[in-house]
Amino acid sequence: MIKPHDYDTAQSFDTDYKRLPAGGYVCVIKKIEEKLTRTGTTMIVVSYDIAEGEYAGYYARLYKSAKSSSRGDAPKWRGTYNVFPYDRDGSTNGHYKALVESIEKSNGVEAKWADDYNQFTNKIVGLLMHEEEYESSDTHEVRTTTRACASRSVDVIRSGAYEIPRKKLLAAENDSHPYAQSVVSTGYEAVDYSEDDLPF
Repeated sequence: MIKPHDYDTAQSFDTDYKRLPAGGYVCVIKKIEEKLTRTGTTMIVVSYDIAEGEYAGYYARLYKSAKSSSRGDAPKWRGTYNVFPYDRDGSTNGHYKALVESIEKSNGVEAKWADDYNQFTNKIVGLLMHEEEYESSDTHEVRTTTRACASRSVDVIRSGAYEIPRKKLLAAENDSHPYAQSVVSTGYEAVDYSEDDLPF
């Protein structure tokens, strides 16, 4: 039996995968990117990790676990929040404004509109998470994941002064829920990163 040189200090990835519960979390922003959806709509993708509490570092652990068990496929960063900067009529989307304001309030800064999104790297923000159903691409079975659906200041999250968002179902009637807008058009997506892209 071979004992690797760093076995005693290595992190163990056991099989008891614990899904992130719905609720509010103080998160740290790893990267913000502007992308286009398949229909050509501008979308902002916030890559984040949990910064405080029992689940701190949750998405980094998922990424490392996926990397260690991959067979050559690049692992995906699972902690992403997708929000559209514009509504269908071209006006400012309230979810986007809430995100910018939440970052500003959480860090005591003001957004510099002439700058890029790198100004928010390593800043903290409060995110509300809900359970969300999605259809798996391989088996087409309905599965459930936990995804960010709205932003708040970290003071709101830390004080517990928020309502836990309800589960987002695949059924169309649930799309009218106020927290559903930011993810309804994007589905279950994760971000492909190379090792050079990751900010940690």
